[in-house]
Amino acid sequence: MSDSAASCLFAVDLTAAATPLCQPWQGCVGSGHAMLALRADWRHDPASCRAAATIERVDDDHADPQRSWQGMGSPEYLRPTQVQMLMDASRVVAQPLAIRQERGRASVDVVLAPRSVNLVHVSWERAS
Repeated sequence: MSDSAASCLFAVDLTAAATPLCQPWQGCVGSGHAMLALRADWRHDPASCRAAATIERVDDDHADPQRSWQGMGSPEYLRPTQVQMLMDASRVVAQPLAIRQERGRASVDVVLAPRSVNLVHVSWERAS
């Protein structure tokens, strides 16, 4: 397994016809089809939609209480303030992602750290 970061591109095509999702993944990630979640009038006019994306990460730089604990000198017993510091360090925070949108397609570039867990959330709103 490589220790270098991997670059991924997520793309959603609002103009494409909806297709059934592969059965093994259905229980893990839901339908995953933007077409099923969007209102009918939005599906017929993808230019009227605005996409937004966030990412939640657990890796060496995000939601990593072990690094904070080691920074405290790896104490065997923690004071209440240290417990709170570790709780804060372990909190998963949603960060906005830059999203490109043109002609009914939206895409986002994401760099994934090795040995990490990442949740990318894409949402659609009616453009004002």
